[in-house]
Amino acid sequence: MARLFLSPGEEILDPFGGQSTSFDVFGTNDLETVSFKPDAIAVLDPSFNKGGDTINIAGASTNFDGNLSGSNFILTSPAGANIAIPVGTTGATISFADGSYTLQFNGTNVLLGAQIITETPESLDDLDSMPALSATFGDDTAAGSESSTFG
Repeated sequence: MARLFLSPGEEILDPFGGQSTSFDVFGTNDLETVSFKPDAIAVLDPSFNKGGDTINIAGASTNFDGNLSGSNFILTSPAGANIAIPVGTTGATISFADGSYTLQFNGTNVLLGAQIITETPESLDDLDSMPALSATFGDDTAAGSESSTFG
């Protein structure tokens, strides 16, 4: 896996020019934005559990399954994605092509949007039980003109 060390407040996009789809991502205590292609393999370090970060995932949420492994939310897809995102109480924003949702531990359950996440992999098809934040994606661009997609 390629190792990627973020700077405070950094927005990152395809730093290896498409040469790698596997990443260990090391954040900071600041807010970061990272973007992944639907086939990315990544492990985000524990700094991401503080909340406030934005993780952009290319593709619709219904194309992914999610489950817990320890204190990480594991996001997988038939395209080959396997992304481990630490879960915290403040919440991180996970943005898909069809909406943005807060990933957080609410004191009782881990939630992505309104869907309870357990150790059993499940399709992310119950996120809209409550309104999603809006998000707009186009081809390989995610969340702003300076963001691109990993993988």
